[in-house]
Amino acid sequence: MNRIWEYVLNDHFAKNEVNFTAKFGFKNLVQLLPFFLLSVLFSSIIFTLVPYASAVNETLEFNQDPHVIEHSGFIIYTNSSMANNNVADTITISITSDSDPVGISVELEEDENDDGILQSNYIKFTTSPSEGELLTTVDDLVQVSYGTLSDSATVVAASGKIISWDMANTDNNWTDCVSYGGDTDGDGACNNWENQTLHSSNNLPLGLYINHPNGADDYYYPCDPSCPDPEYKDVYIEIDYMEGHRPNAKAIQDIIDAFRNSPVNNPNGTDGINLHIQIDDGDVIGHKDSIAYSGANHPRFWGFNQIKAVIFGTADERTNHSEWDANGWKQKKQVFKYTMFVHHRKGHASASGVAELGGNDMMITMGSWAGQIGSTDEQEGTLMHELGHNFKLHHGGPGSDIINCKPNHLSVMNFAYQFSDLVSDRDLDYSRKAIGTMEQGSTSLVENNLDENKGIGSYSPYPEKKIVYGPTIPLNLPTTNSTVDWNQDGDSTDSSIIVNINRLDEIGCSSTDSTETLSGYNDWSLIELIVAGSGNWADGRPQDREIVDNEITIENVRAMRVLRLDALGLELQSLPDDQFHDKKLAQFIKNQQVSELQKIKELIMVDKMAEAKVKLTELGKSFGDIVNKKSKKYLEDGLGSIIKAYKKAIR
Repeated sequence: MNRIWEYVLNDHFAKNEVNFTAKFGFKNLVQLLPFFLLSVLFSSIIFTLVPYASAVNETLEFNQDPHVIEHSGFIIYTNSSMANNNVADTITISITSDSDPVGISVELEEDENDDGILQSNYIKFTTSPSEGELLTTVDDLVQVSYGTLSDSATVVAASGKIISWDMANTDNNWTDCVSYGGDTDGDGACNNWENQTLHSSNNLPLGLYINHPNGADDYYYPCDPSCPDPEYKDVYIEIDYMEGHRPNAKAIQDIIDAFRNSPVNNPNGTDGINLHIQIDDGDVIGHKDSIAYSGANHPRFWGFNQIKAVIFGTADERTNHSEWDANGWKQKKQVFKYTMFVHHRKGHASASGVAELGGNDMMITMGSWAGQIGSTDEQEGTLMHELGHNFKLHHGGPGSDIINCKPNHLSVMNFAYQFSDLVSDRDLDYSRKAIGTMEQGSTSLVENNLDENKGIGSYSPYPEKKIVYGPTIPLNLPTTNSTVDWNQDGDSTDSSIIVNINRLDEIGCSSTDSTETLSGYNDWSLIELIVAGSGNWADGRPQDREIVDNEITIENVRAMRVLRLDALGLELQSLPDDQFHDKKLAQFIKNQQVSELQKIKELIMVDKMAEAKVKLTELGKSFGDIVNKKSKKYLEDGLGSIIKAYKKAIR
């Protein structure tokens, strides 16, 4: 206590260069006791208030409101004190409905990003619940609580009503920025539109101002909270969504982070792209089973373009801009790309999405996916994939390369890496380096002249990555900068061999050519941010459009999951009998394990991934009882990767 008094008084008298301990003796301490007590009280108040000054930021919320019956949703909890603490934090919350006031307990977990964002698995709101699902009926209020935090949402029927539609807008009035200060960073947003110093000098709020085409009003978008910069690339997207299909906030943040961490260089000497995503909560599209892409100006054939004509721009933007119909929407489209999250695309019910190749429009369609909305992994992988098409990337790299499933193309544009099902720890990323074999300078793999000794090249200076190759995927995947058993004969010493290593029929990569040269690319160096002036960019002109509509389907993803189990079953069956603790029962045990894998496959085919994860985890626990230590380690490594992928499939 004396040290506290001394600290307070020394601090008080420091302004007059007076030291408390030198100035006052013990006798005077008694006379100063009232002051000491007041000081201690004051200090206690200050020390008590300090934690509140830097209070922990906590939120708990449903990912959307309302939820559509028989669809799923997520619960997200954020806690700033849990970020960057090197702990995979978890909490358990309760969720109830009017139909089930007792409710269910749900665990929320932080992922490996350690960002203080904890999320539940997807939770189905249904009239016939299974384990982990919530009993609900139409018009129910569902509620979630944790400590003093709570949130609620309503459950609605799939209305089938679209807001409205109109004749598609068409405009090709674009600028090369010469009249607007140029475009130093090459992002398509003119310097004067992004210049915060200029905006301040004109007494304008900070943000983005677009005045082409010129008119009485500029289009304005505020900092969100980051502001655009003429010397740092900015990309803008508006997202509208169908009832029950609001994009997951965690998926959106993960994509923003991926762009921020990209290796794209800027004129100011830093790397990265500032991705601004505007989710329009004011123009929610009524739930309908499917929407045509891109639609036609006819009552029977309207679709994406005709809905966009009505709801592009938020309600506030359309109201507050004095010339929205004449100029406002044209100004906004100078910079903004446009996305809809809907249930299905008409005629392509199981596809994940569709996008223009070099354009500004895309549609995410996950009504047949996890929980009828898509898991976080599926949503973010698909949005970044379709955005890549807008940047003129294709499944093999640049727009001209359509060769898919290349082992040396480590990009979300590649079906094998769009999701985490084959490589559970794959990065949400476009490829950062063109790689080939381990030979110096190699950037390609030649299928009819493969050398296993030279394997696949290094991804340095980035961490080495696992690769996927066919026609049969091995259980434990090799990494970049290593020899590779391309023909899977048990060694990595063969040369001059022919293998169709990008053939994976089950996942949509049905190449029959075993003589292809598979080129690697640095996708980030190939993205085209400026597509203004193209037929795609013009809107409402489907005859000029080039779209990518042969996208990955839920059937392809189910096949991926089965392929991984097949690889595990193959390894079990090929184990020599002497690897088992009881050699006499080896074949019986193998058959038993393979039978259990078959049951898990059946769960996968009906998308019961949570049950599949539980059963696969139980199966893995038996490995130590049936095989020796070396084989146990090998099987568990492969199994662990599969379980991790299943975990992502249900979150």
